[in-house]
Amino acid sequence: MENTTHTALTGNPKFFEIDQKEVICQNKHTGGRHYLYLQIPYLVRMAPGGGDNETYNQSDETTSTSGFQIQNPKQKKQEMIFEILREVGKVVDGKKTQNIAIIGPPGVGKSSTINTIAAAFSDKKWREHAYSGFHGGDNKQVTYYTKSYQKHKYLEDRVYSEYCMPTFIDIAGFQNEENETIEEILRIVFFGRLPEEESLKDAMEEKERNGIEGLKQKYLQNKEELKVDRIIFVASATENVPKQLISCVIKAARPSGGEKAKGKRVIPIFGVLTKCDKVDLDRDAEAQERENEFIEALGLRGSTNRYMRCENYCDDVDKKHGIDRTEQLNYNIDLNVLKFMTQLCDPVYEVYSKDQEYEDTFKNQKPLPVQTIGQRSPEPATRQPDLDIEQTLPSINLLIICAIKGALIAVLLFWFLSPQIDTTDLSNICVKHDSYKGMPNYNMPELDKICAKKHEITSRPLFPPLICFIVVIVGTDFFVPQLFRIIGVQ
Repeated sequence: MENTTHTALTGNPKFFEIDQKEVICQNKHTGGRHYLYLQIPYLVRMAPGGGDNETYNQSDETTSTSGFQIQNPKQKKQEMIFEILREVGKVVDGKKTQNIAIIGPPGVGKSSTINTIAAAFSDKKWREHAYSGFHGGDNKQVTYYTKSYQKHKYLEDRVYSEYCMPTFIDIAGFQNEENETIEEILRIVFFGRLPEEESLKDAMEEKERNGIEGLKQKYLQNKEELKVDRIIFVASATENVPKQLISCVIKAARPSGGEKAKGKRVIPIFGVLTKCDKVDLDRDAEAQERENEFIEALGLRGSTNRYMRCENYCDDVDKKHGIDRTEQLNYNIDLNVLKFMTQLCDPVYEVYSKDQEYEDTFKNQKPLPVQTIGQRSPEPATRQPDLDIEQTLPSINLLIICAIKGALIAVLLFWFLSPQIDTTDLSNICVKHDSYKGMPNYNMPELDKICAKKHEITSRPLFPPLICFIVVIVGTDFFVPQLFRIIGVQ
């Protein structure tokens, strides 16, 4: 066997040589497995978290002169992890962590996918970071709230703390429907306006109470905490393709419509087909048709690098492979997931108009018709929230208007409430009063008080009342309505 490894990696401080290594070789012609001692210089590298040393060879399938192939899936896994770390970059280099939303119908395996991704980065065992499973009989989901999993939650190795590993956002399953409400809620999710641990049911109820405009106004008040940079749509190989929900996701993530779509935020979409262990996608024609429909609906035809057939760690897969996932990892699953993660983390996938904010998505929409006096609506109108100036003007303009109002009121009151007295006359009176103080039978205490405050009467400052009125007007016209909206007072 040629010593290509030594030439490629000599001098790298992360590697050191050993004299020989017992390896498992597979004959590429007969498939037989043999234990051989190869007199070649292997290189050993420390695992990312300081785990067991890993044997490195120039490729994972190095062919010997006798026709054998050396295979090392554990080393392949480490190499793929290192490649992903290089793609995401380090925190100290100013790289940005990507937020990845996991979307799909209930029960397709969104939480299980997060657990499987976490296991693929582990060198120990599978752990249940995100609650998975469903209630038997009624297929109800376990996840009801938005939950984020940052790197410190799903990656156990300390070495990952230096890198901008993605944050996964586990979102409760949407029903397979296509309507304006689901599309707007998805848009709220993608712009990071749905608070963590808030359920989709809350958003649905807000829409029922106050209509679609009320829904927008409620979540417009929230900060952008988890603005989405990637979308993974998860579907099951055993169920019909949720085409209606996919359509809503695409409309929310990829705005279209000519001029109206310019400057709109466009998010890359990836696809994951779970429960592939339950069907034979290479032979089952019905399963193949579902897979093709899924790829077509997501617009991934010709871009299957953004698509993965996935076997998640679960009870059924444990039985199929005869392993216990809490004790042993499955390299076939891990390598498949890491290959997908290499594409998912590739910085070449950009979010177009990434700085667009949620309010910009409906700023130029046609306003709702206003009903005039005497006009009857053909059907009961949906109750809309009370409109105020904030809904038509940006916040900074509203503050300026309130401040001007307060200043004008302060000036007018100062003018009209100023005492109508001549400064010279008041000064003369006080001079005479002071000269008469020592005379017998002269006692005017009221005039003493007036003369003592002569300066305050003749030169009252405008600045303090001006500031007071501006603060009062801004508070009553701007912050009080905001407070009422927060506590739910209409």
